[in-house]
Amino acid sequence: MDFLLFALYAAVFICIVFYWNFFDVPGVKRKYFAGVFVLKLICGIAFTQVYSDHYGSFFTLIGLVAIYKLLAAYFPRKKAAMFLAVFLLPSVLFWASGVLKESILIMGLGLFVLGFFRWIYGEHSKADIFSLFLGFALLLITKGYVLQCMAPAILGLILVKAFKGRKFYFWFALPHLLALILVFAGGYISDKLDVPRIMGLKQIAFANVAEQSNSGSAIELPEIRQSADVVLHAPEALTTTYLRPWPWEWDKITYIPPALENLFLMICLLLMAWNFKKPYGLAIPILAFSASFALVMGVLTGEVVSILGALVRYKVPSLIFLFVLIFGLTDHIKLQRRFPALRKLVKSL
Repeated sequence: MDFLLFALYAAVFICIVFYWNFFDVPGVKRKYFAGVFVLKLICGIAFTQVYSDHYGSFFTLIGLVAIYKLLAAYFPRKKAAMFLAVFLLPSVLFWASGVLKESILIMGLGLFVLGFFRWIYGEHSKADIFSLFLGFALLLITKGYVLQCMAPAILGLILVKAFKGRKFYFWFALPHLLALILVFAGGYISDKLDVPRIMGLKQIAFANVAEQSNSGSAIELPEIRQSADVVLHAPEALTTTYLRPWPWEWDKITYIPPALENLFLMICLLLMAWNFKKPYGLAIPILAFSASFALVMGVLTGEVVSILGALVRYKVPSLIFLFVLIFGLTDHIKLQRRFPALRKLVKSL
């Protein structure tokens, strides 16, 4: 009976993919979205074998498609690369395919980002405003810290809009500078703004959970005792968030996919450095947003989460935008000239 219900729901959702206009993305066949959904179902089944007795589904796909619709408009010549960044990363497929908060989180993230960018650049409808507020609400009730990590970029883009795009980098950087000042001065204003103290307490909480649960994936993190520690430990935190587990930490089978993903990330970073292309036009805002979100989220996660298994899960939202940043700064034409096989692969898709 459970299998019949599973098949029925899967069939209904696949039909929705083929007939709902939301999944109409120029240049991308709907069968690819349906294929991603089936792949997510498979990952969801694998997830439940490890963590629960139920499967999760379709909300995540809505959020991911929302993100992809935005990227397809900003990067029309990089649709294949952005498809990979949004849908096919192992961490996204696994952790966003179960019944945990990540499913609703990804849906909220996608709806919010799509609605926000369409609003900020004037080409929006009532549906986009609804998407913006619905996404905001979903993020607020699931994991509000994700909104906090996006706040500097969001405020920066609002300032850029207010000043009609003049001095983009100055106005975009200003909220980030204020956030940095808050790290050092927030505690003098209010205990609720004492960033180092709050991060230190969260770090201790994760360490206690690791000890009480006898977690086999606990890792050592530098203690946060003062404001300077947040800044000084930032490079190590980014490394921890996006590059661990290392290959020699494959002592659990669940570590193998993220470790391979980290290896792929390092390769992509090298290829970007080798084939770097300066962004221009409408690509600049989304890449600036991606860089800010990946940086802030990466530092926060890497300095607080001392359980490797949880770290892999918590970085999922920002990991998508980190790959968006990397692919957006890579000269795909130069890359395909150097690797003709890659050009054939892209054309075949």
